Amino acid sequence: MYVDVRDVARSHVDALVNPVLETGVYVPLISELITLQLAVNIIRKHFPFLKERAPKGKPSQILPGGVHPTVWDMRASLNVLSKGR
Repeated sequence: MYVDVRDVARSHVDALVNPVLETGVYVPLISELITLQLAVNIIRKHFPFLKERAPKGKPSQILPGGVHPTVWDMRASLNVLSKGR
């Protein structure tokens, strides 16, 4: 779930210089689902000194009721961003 800042920087450079991206194709920089509740769960678990500042919410309810995650197809992103590695 961690992102290396060099990968983020490389993706920004790719967006400027990669001919594939000049066509208006946007490459999402995600690898998995993240929601506010997941972020709060992580903060409360790994940073106990921040528990008082991070609302508990509903730890077992990752998504609000009636919301269903979309499936991200990362093949195109990985293909574009893996060039030059």
